[in-house]
Amino acid sequence: MPVLLRLVVVLIVLLGALAVGGYLYWTNSPLYAFQEAALAVKNHDETGLKRRVVIDNVIDHLLEDLVVQPALSTPHLSGFQSQVLAGALAMAKKSMTDGLLDSIHKSVATTPQSAILLTQTCLSPLQYFGLTPALAAPGERRRMLAQVDTGAGKLKQLLNAAGREMANETKKLRTTAFNRMQTYIHNHPSTVPGRLLDCPPEERGRHARIMLEEYGLTVKNFKGLACCSTTSDIIGRESGKVGFNFYSPKIGNQIEIDFEMIKDLESKEWRINSLSNIAQVMEQLEPAYQTDIHELVEYSLSGMSNKNMETDMHGMTERLKQDPTTQNLLNNIKLRF
Repeated sequence: MPVLLRLVVVLIVLLGALAVGGYLYWTNSPLYAFQEAALAVKNHDETGLKRRVVIDNVIDHLLEDLVVQPALSTPHLSGFQSQVLAGALAMAKKSMTDGLLDSIHKSVATTPQSAILLTQTCLSPLQYFGLTPALAAPGERRRMLAQVDTGAGKLKQLLNAAGREMANETKKLRTTAFNRMQTYIHNHPSTVPGRLLDCPPEERGRHARIMLEEYGLTVKNFKGLACCSTTSDIIGRESGKVGFNFYSPKIGNQIEIDFEMIKDLESKEWRINSLSNIAQVMEQLEPAYQTDIHELVEYSLSGMSNKNMETDMHGMTERLKQDPTTQNLLNNIKLRF
């Protein structure tokens, strides 16, 4: 074979190897997940989108950073107020999560998607009720304990009733705080929460797009890759970070949007797991954002205090005491209530 022909063959083989190697490197890089996700949206392929984006995690982290954590950082909240706030935020977060999932489904998918079920927990009624045996001689205490043992079913009924009452009271407070949040948002349409949420659910996508355009988070303002790195833990689980630069006309400067990536252990494919610096981005774009959230929380919890709760608990105690089963049980086991 002539030397020139051999060189051409070798060159073709090398170029082919480089092309194959480059393709394999690209398809195994975190950046490839963004290309696949974009194509899935364009092609209305919900399965493909879920393959490359952990949608539930993205939404959960987004709402935690945008709403929950700023709200919980409101200064001077009592433990009781923080407790009520956490319940109201859970309601708000569920509502927003369902709305976002529905918007994604309508814009991408062609088949219905199940709603996310969130479990809610109540505080144990034992934290609020001091059920203590009356003072008695040792023999009397043994008799009382025997009665408590034989009356376990009735005691269970009492605690169940107390638990239901407690759940009703805390639910009322959570609902009140949640409704006040909605009122505040409606009365403050120029704030970020107002602009985004004070509209019919079907309009939120359009409102969000308008805000993103104002912030400069659009294709025309894209300024390139900011970072791309991967790490691996001691058992081989890989994670990564991908950052993109955008020029924001709102602040007249560039901002960086960072994404946390994870590599699926089974498929070995990279997936977008969350926006990892959304809180810092909001500090740049909306300096008053956290203050707006704090004022929303203060309005929502106005008038709610431990003292008011004690009044409500006293009323609840009185209702329980009127129950015949409660009266009989307390008389039998001689508990102070």
